[in-house]
Amino acid sequence: MPVIGLQQLADHTSHWVHRAESGTPVVVASGRGSPSYASIKPLTDRSSEGEKPKALAAGTAPKRRSAASRGKNRKSKGHRGVGQRTEAVWTVRELNRQTHAIMRKVRETNVVAVVTVSGEPTVKIEKVDPDALAAMIVGMSSEYRHSMAEAEKDLASGDAKTLDQFIDTLS
Repeated sequence: MPVIGLQQLADHTSHWVHRAESGTPVVVASGRGSPSYASIKPLTDRSSEGEKPKALAAGTAPKRRSAASRGKNRKSKGHRGVGQRTEAVWTVRELNRQTHAIMRKVRETNVVAVVTVSGEPTVKIEKVDPDALAAMIVGMSSEYRHSMAEAEKDLASGDAKTLDQFIDTLS
């Protein structure tokens, strides 16, 4: 799982969106002083759950806005409530051109940004708690996964002992 900077996302937006879409989560670190983190993950198939973003409910690509209206009324277009979170729909082109503003919105509010490629929702960008990020990184570590698999085998075969059994053997 790559951890990239905000400027790296801005410079290579399409690359990182497509990489996340293919199943490799990407973490974006941003902010000065106390960093904040956001993850770019593939969008799960939500159509069966009826959770398709309103702007894409009809299965059509987002409509282009005129130059005069671009950026205006962003709060009312393409947003929908999900519990206490809201969801905003952005095209990969908008993410490329407005990376810093979109990531600031994700970081400061609890907005989940859904990114579309060719009109299809592909990935979501959401804020990540630093503790959850640490757990994600440890969980992705090959050493950790290997040691957990070994421990599971020992438990299944009966070779592992409980802590109490181990302490009794020391006495």
